[in-house]
Amino acid sequence: MRNNARFRNLPPQRQEQIRRNLERWNQLTPQQREAMRNRELLLERMTPAERKEVVNDLAPRWKNLPPERKQLVTGRLRVLSGMTPKERQQKLQDPQFMQGLDANEQDLLRKLSNLRLGPNPGQ
Repeated sequence: MRNNARFRNLPPQRQEQIRRNLERWNQLTPQQREAMRNRELLLERMTPAERKEVVNDLAPRWKNLPPERKQLVTGRLRVLSGMTPKERQQKLQDPQFMQGLDANEQDLLRKLSNLRLGPNPGQ
């Protein structure tokens, strides 16, 4: 970074922000780095409308969930990840599978499963 003229021409606050981000990146495990790369690729493959929904709707809703609720939704996403689209759709319609999630969490689960696993047929 010190040798890069473009970096040196940035305002000091931006240089510091880049240094902090690089430090955080260097502290990640290989698995965490791979997960971040995968999320970046996922965002790149999204349409502008999908990206807008993630940024304006899903990300804020996810961020506002308490940690134990995030863990619950994440567990359901793991269950769905090994399924075919048809099996996943059936599971998402199963009241027993959705039990314990409020309406917001159910909606979030459906939308996140579509983003992570591809769209459900018939939606």
